[in-house]
Amino acid sequence: EAACEEPPETARRAVLLAARQGLTMTVVDLPRSVSLLREVSSLLDACVVVITPDIKAVLAARRLILLLGELKLPVVAAIRTPKRGGLPYQTVLDVIELPLSGKSAHIAQLRGFNRRLRSGTPVVIESDSLTKSCAHILDDLHAVAERRPIGMAASSV
Repeated sequence: EAACEEPPETARRAVLLAARQGLTMTVVDLPRSVSLLREVSSLLDACVVVITPDIKAVLAARRLILLLGELKLPVVAAIRTPKRGGLPYQTVLDVIELPLSGKSAHIAQLRGFNRRLRSGTPVVIESDSLTKSCAHILDDLHAVAERRPIGMAASSV
């Protein structure tokens, strides 16, 4: 199996610039790389930080949210439903210290999601809690990015 390589900086910039000019919203899944975030931060209007409610992930998210604050990027913290033994939602919020301009959203788990993918039945169903959670996150992204004057590009880190 071949290793996946990072696209060159010029390609990343070209894709993000094209998306900003041609689309209302673009969501880009970026690795949690400080240098990459610094490189593309001027092309982003907001970031979604997806957080698993375990202590290691929450502390990593806290560091990332501080960096995004330094880069003046609005943040939506998308906190996954805790599994047994996970940190409660409010505890995660207390630890990450989301800036006042940021928003938080809860990502509901969808039982049987992988089974649904394998079976070929529709994956996105409007009444699912996961679909509603994602719609709420998109609304929050629009709200926090309204302060930015140019187009909307969002990053998920």
